[in-house]
Amino acid sequence: MRTYTIAYLASSQADIASLTQQGAKQTQFDIAPITPHPDIDTLIEDIISSGAEALVTDYALHDKQSGLDFTGVDIVNRIHSEKEGYPVFILAEDMEEAEAKAHDVHIVYQKKTMLAPKSKFFQRITRQLFKYNQELESKEDKLIQLMSQSTPLTQQQEQEVMALNFSLEKSLDKQSARTFSALTPSSQDKLQVLLNKVDAIIQEVSQ
Repeated sequence: MRTYTIAYLASSQADIASLTQQGAKQTQFDIAPITPHPDIDTLIEDIISSGAEALVTDYALHDKQSGLDFTGVDIVNRIHSEKEGYPVFILAEDMEEAEAKAHDVHIVYQKKTMLAPKSKFFQRITRQLFKYNQELESKEDKLIQLMSQSTPLTQQQEQEVMALNFSLEKSLDKQSARTFSALTPSSQDKLQVLLNKVDAIIQEVSQ
């Protein structure tokens, strides 16, 4: 069984220890602590370069460490601006405040409950990892099906190819995704590169 790396942007060493202990009990998770610092651009680079399959972040980062003017929600928004759909989890003590600022209330969890010794937090992480994988795989399968058919694509199918291509690119690297109107079904080489990247992600999560 492979091990999944989960990046944790935590506000205290005690919280890191709690999540690490939980991960060790599951035998398939490694926690990669990310140290908060004021430069949010560098912080985002640290998270992405960690190679982690998911991100857990405290919400109240700015309350626990001086010099920070952003919250866990700000971090998640920045991550999703670069990698759409990337699995993220926000741990909050004040659920109402965090949910009010998050773009999706389902990514916000009660911190005390999730870090408790008998928490099922890692089961939630596992389900989200596989959901992310299945969504990528479904889009890839549909794109391959359309591009492999022997008959010419209809106009509707061409639009579907472009939409699938664009969606997959946003999941891999939203900043470099080509504009929807610029994509063409004839871009076989570019599509193959994209599909290879999707395959790599799917294999990482499935192994």
